Amino acid sequence: MEWNRFNHAAWRCGVTLWLMAAASCFGAETDVETEPKVRNELYVGVGAVVSSKPYVGMGSKVYPVPVFGYESERLYLRGITGGYRLVKQKRWSVSAVLRPRLEGYDESDSDALDGMHDRRPTLNAGFDVSWRADWGLLSLTLISDILGEYDGQELEFTYHASFKWAGFDFFPSAGLRWKSSDLVGYYYGVESDEVRPGRPAYNPDDAISPFLRLGVTRKLSERWGTLVAIQYAWLDSEARDSPIVEDSGSVSLLVGLAYSF
Repeated sequence: MEWNRFNHAAWRCGVTLWLMAAASCFGAETDVETEPKVRNELYVGVGAVVSSKPYVGMGSKVYPVPVFGYESERLYLRGITGGYRLVKQKRWSVSAVLRPRLEGYDESDSDALDGMHDRRPTLNAGFDVSWRADWGLLSLTLISDILGEYDGQELEFTYHASFKWAGFDFFPSAGLRWKSSDLVGYYYGVESDEVRPGRPAYNPDDAISPFLRLGVTRKLSERWGTLVAIQYAWLDSEARDSPIVEDSGSVSLLVGLAYSF
């Protein structure tokens, strides 16, 4: 595989998980404070990702990924996603967000995808509303494609929790994602000019799918810390029934080392 394509694939699947892990372990759990406070934190590091794709003929791969994040009272950057808190109160906040969508595939990723148009990453923008209770944090995020790749929307509802045990910090979360028919069709549909023997045209509807994730961190010193994060996302039947899909979901695992300034 040539370097440019390898690099593109690494960011496409690896950074997706890093964004998830950063949100779970280095910020999203504390977006809404019971007592507002100013905080500024910068962290950098390296990691490795094992990621699977649900498409026919695509197995799991291991990729090196960078780790980067910045947190302040209003602005936050996590990997290559970011947001700005427009409203921040004791228990709730409203943020404008930019979030890349790094899903998709290249035709050459699998023989089963021969004749398919490449499905490209894009950039989403929208708003996030978060509310903290004593038992955890709830967030509702609505984003839309702003680069015209799929011209669709996604609505995500997530419950976040956190607890400490044996010197480790645990950040479990669970949620549901609604994806518009344009979004599902772009990444899992088959257009008329992509039809081949054994691969009929397919035009899926909108979909709702659950996901689970767990992040675990441990401080090694005042500045150094380790991160492990795993996510499993189920596919709705609208995606599972696609002729280019063979798995019922996708799993990603990240292991990283970070230094905070």
